[in-house]
Amino acid sequence: MPPVLLTAISAAFFTSPLRAQLPRRLERCLPYPSVADEIRETKAAEEAEQAAKPKPPRVIVDVISFENSAAIPESAQKLLTTAIRSHELEGYQGWVDELNETGLHGVLQDHGYFRAETTTKARIVSPYSNIEHVSLSVRVDLGLQYRLGSLQFRSVDPERPIVFSADRLRELVPMREGDIFDTSKLRHGFENLRDFYDWSGYIDFSPVPNFDIDDEQKRINLTLELDQQKQYRVGQIEFLGNNPAAEQIVRRFDFSTCPAEQ
Repeated sequence: MPPVLLTAISAAFFTSPLRAQLPRRLERCLPYPSVADEIRETKAAEEAEQAAKPKPPRVIVDVISFENSAAIPESAQKLLTTAIRSHELEGYQGWVDELNETGLHGVLQDHGYFRAETTTKARIVSPYSNIEHVSLSVRVDLGLQYRLGSLQFRSVDPERPIVFSADRLRELVPMREGDIFDTSKLRHGFENLRDFYDWSGYIDFSPVPNFDIDDEQKRINLTLELDQQKQYRVGQIEFLGNNPAAEQIVRRFDFSTCPAEQ
């Protein structure tokens, strides 16, 4: 297991006014005030550039119609209407495609319609300099609504088994067999797995999903292939700056209590 080097940087390097303007995570990573100044100046320049650009008009959706409403259950129509109304829309180029992909197609996949297809068209009803009133026409092909079938885990390296039990890993994916197949919960499961492996020293870990879709049973059997990579441990701690109190706090931490291979 390769060791890693941790470098603790004294907070005394930063003046209070400067540190107050930086996010905590950034504050812990910057070694010198000159770097912090450069980032602050770059950020200010970017904000000034954005402020100088003309703002796109706000989009207000007056009418939502479904081209094939007879084929769409009322519950799905309400779901899509709510998704559209909940978005703060701006009339930049490509906003219709973004709404269609994230606001409509995405929300249907979060409710089990894994193969749903949506097409959205917008017509400007009344344009103004800062507001556009539009009418949306939406076509939806729902397809089947799926539930989760089996959930399995497999190592991408057949010669290297998974280091944790499948039962422990299943707890990190907030879906159970028979639940509506929810892609947002699947994404949340990926985040949980990455955090769990990261905390255990597998900082290069990544999961890859494989879907086995059973239309007859309306089930999706999910296999997560886990690329575990190497496990790392703390090898050396080096302190830069004169802050004995911070050094003592870090050195008192028992890194051996971090989860190891099981």
